[in-house]
Amino acid sequence: MAEIILSLSDVTKIYGKGETEVIALKDIDLVFEQGEFAAVVGPSGSGKTTLLNIIGCLDSPTRGELSWRGAPMKSMNRTQLAAYRRTHVSFVFQSYNLIPVLTVVENVEMPLLIEGMHDRAAIRERALSIVEMVGLSDKANRYPTELSGGQEQRVAIARALVKKPSIVLADEPTANLDSHTAGEIIKLMREINEKTQTTFLFSTHDPRIMELAQRVITLRDGQIERDERGRHESLEQRTLQDRRKKCTAAQTENPHHRNRAHGRHCRFHHVPVALGGDGQSHDRCRDRLRQQFDKPAIQRIS
Repeated sequence: MAEIILSLSDVTKIYGKGETEVIALKDIDLVFEQGEFAAVVGPSGSGKTTLLNIIGCLDSPTRGELSWRGAPMKSMNRTQLAAYRRTHVSFVFQSYNLIPVLTVVENVEMPLLIEGMHDRAAIRERALSIVEMVGLSDKANRYPTELSGGQEQRVAIARALVKKPSIVLADEPTANLDSHTAGEIIKLMREINEKTQTTFLFSTHDPRIMELAQRVITLRDGQIERDERGRHESLEQRTLQDRRKKCTAAQTENPHHRNRAHGRHCRFHHVPVALGGDGQSHDRCRDRLRQQFDKPAIQRIS
């Protein structure tokens, strides 16, 4: 069983008093393990962002208990809470929040400087390695105004990961992106989650995040309506299944697809395969795709 890193017990958040009182969260009980890829979903006003803010200690519960690795956080003072945010938690915002006068690599370096690292060579080396991970090595010295929205969000992800946090909180990270770019960003974060076992927690309306999430928590009127677990399908498994479905559908629509395409190159799997049974064809396509997943992210994700 994975290590429990965060737990919430009877957490309630109330804004205002009297007639203006609003119950944003009510009696929330949740436990998060290291390496989870979880989505918090629900209609607008259901409490998604409030939940992330409390987990990130940007806000505090009206009542209830938040614990980090078994240690209650209610007794922490402001300095200790700041240390928790600085060391263990990173944020990815909908609006990117990059510093416009800093280059890509300088934006990514910022959390390390705030942490108090002094070795400039080590800071630059770590920042560049994360920039490479998100596929932006060729843009390391550009400014945010010279980037697309998807590239800016990649910088924001790199900045969140550079200090090696235990948990990344992402509030609607794909809301300002087109569908293609959003899909690439989601796959990138899922891949990083699988490789580093960093916990990702999203507030989202994006169905693509829900499809890749191992866990989906549904909020309604500040309460947990459903908490669905057990989605352990990896990104590689998902991609293999999607491509196989496309190829099977094409063969159904065009009976000559197998002889015409699989005899040379499958146009969905992009790999030479032997003429004949579908099982052999798909097995070879699967092996080629797995080889692709062993390459560094910069070679695979544009």
